[in-house]
Amino acid sequence: MDITAQLKAKGHVSRSRIGVMIQDMGRELATSFGLPSPNGALISQVTPGGAAGKAGLHAGDVVLKVNGRDVTNGADLQRAISSMAPGSKVTLDVWGDKSRRTVTLVTDELKEEDPRTAQREYRGRQVPGVPENRATTHLGLALAQLAPEQLSRLGVRYGLLVRAAHGISAKAGLVAGDVIVGVGSRDLDSLKAWDNALVQTPKNGALALKILRQGQTLFLALPMTETAEE
Repeated sequence: MDITAQLKAKGHVSRSRIGVMIQDMGRELATSFGLPSPNGALISQVTPGGAAGKAGLHAGDVVLKVNGRDVTNGADLQRAISSMAPGSKVTLDVWGDKSRRTVTLVTDELKEEDPRTAQREYRGRQVPGVPENRATTHLGLALAQLAPEQLSRLGVRYGLLVRAAHGISAKAGLVAGDVIVGVGSRDLDSLKAWDNALVQTPKNGALALKILRQGQTLFLALPMTETAEE
């Protein structure tokens, strides 16, 4: 039912949501996900129990089409979904984990007072006892593993605290206090998983880092080598 029909039938408009937070991509971030262009809406966070989560969508997935129509950026996805009536069946073309798949879901209703997912903020100075500093020197990145109680507070299985970011890492947008919780669409579960991601990324490639920053999830592209400035 479109907006005009809803107004005639109910006297008000009900809009849809699928329970995701999204961000746009630059070319470097798109490349780090294995995409040829930055077109699409990158899912940075999925609301537990929402339509997207029930359909198997994850942070790091990129929505390329909605019901066969191209999605150029996050605004396209938001407009397409919100223009539908709640309970609409939607088919999404999704890129995730270097492959394309089709996902079908049923939209939820967007409430006027729909509360956002509670933010969980990490403040390094308030949580002592971070063990084992680990520096990724060629990236200008100094990291530390988080203790179990810190992981529990953030609601993640594993994370690496950014103690300092210089050079390549700083240019990529990393700042002290960020917590790296995943690479691409895969969450980190150990220090070995992080080391493997570094080893497996070509020197001319980039890592799509999943970051927690002040309770919000976002993705940043971290190049493996310094890009020459033109």
